[in-house]
Amino acid sequence: MHSSARLLLSLPLLTLLSSCETSNTSDPTALDGPMFGAQKETQFYMMPEKGDLRLRDVAVVARVLRKYRTLAAAEKELIRRSAQMQFSGLVALEIQRLEPKYEPLKRAARRSLPPAEARKKVAEIDADQQREALQNIAAKMGNNFAVPVASAENKSLMAFATQEKGRLEVADALYEVDVPVATLPAKSAISGPSGEVASVLTRQPVSLPTNP
Repeated sequence: MHSSARLLLSLPLLTLLSSCETSNTSDPTALDGPMFGAQKETQFYMMPEKGDLRLRDVAVVARVLRKYRTLAAAEKELIRRSAQMQFSGLVALEIQRLEPKYEPLKRAARRSLPPAEARKKVAEIDADQQREALQNIAAKMGNNFAVPVASAENKSLMAFATQEKGRLEVADALYEVDVPVATLPAKSAISGPSGEVASVLTRQPVSLPTNP
């Protein structure tokens, strides 16, 4: 490994998103070229894994073409609930992964403190565990998410959501993207309407009512 790579991996960052340089070659098979034409660049996420920071190449495989339409309030809430369920599942798995770190602290509090103080201390530890779980997910996926939405017109539609303190909020509009939802690989990312990188939260499209 080059010394510059070792230096990058040693940076104490929770989240770092950068673009790798891509060549201007038009050969779609070139490994260092854009994945879907000249406007696509590969994105990198820095994320912790087993206490270490490692690079993982997460490609931006689609981008917004145009605004499709504005969402009705009921549609937004339906998408938000579906996305929240997916996100909460990720948080629950991360909390479970952190259990070996936090459970001994909870046991010690229950063993050494009076009941009322122990409950307060355990609640504080639970909050720390939840906070770390959210930080780890943000380090892996960012705080912007794309949610596929089913289309009767066979269009590839995405809603976009942001996460803050574990709650997702959905943007007001649906957007058409340039790659069919069904072809999106796992751990994809989308170049959103404002140029932000949004991780695809699920590849299962949300179905909206015909008449919202």
